[in-house]
Amino acid sequence: MKLKSKRSAAIILVGMACLLPSSGIAAPDETVGARTDGDYARAGEIVARVSTDLRNCEFERRDEFIAHYRSKHDKLSANIEQLRVRHSAALASPQLNAAMDKLSADVATFEQKLSEAEDATAETWNAARDSVAASWDELQTSYSEVSDGG
Repeated sequence: MKLKSKRSAAIILVGMACLLPSSGIAAPDETVGARTDGDYARAGEIVARVSTDLRNCEFERRDEFIAHYRSKHDKLSANIEQLRVRHSAALASPQLNAAMDKLSADVATFEQKLSEAEDATAETWNAARDSVAASWDELQTSYSEVSDGG
């Protein structure tokens, strides 16, 4: 009987040892957080540069532009859906209802502008591209108004 309990204790100890970090118990490295913050800042700068670059892209980069804005739209749509659920459950103020209506209209406008950009020719590209970017900015503003509470 003692043999089984010693064996069980040994198994438990080995299992617990596997849960410990491989480098042993050590003080946390304080530079990890600093590096991560810097990495996030650099990533944000890169994303901003790509967005700015795409806002001025030529017709040859149309597919990249469309994909970029479609991806942004998809992410924002998920957030908008969460807002709709949250606000439909609450008794929304008339201001919030008006802001939600404007947001819905701005989503429809953006989708239309993006569709027009997909069909743009080399001659109509610059106007279509600028229209998508302006519509996106308006959509972002509407989203901020709703997410801030109307």
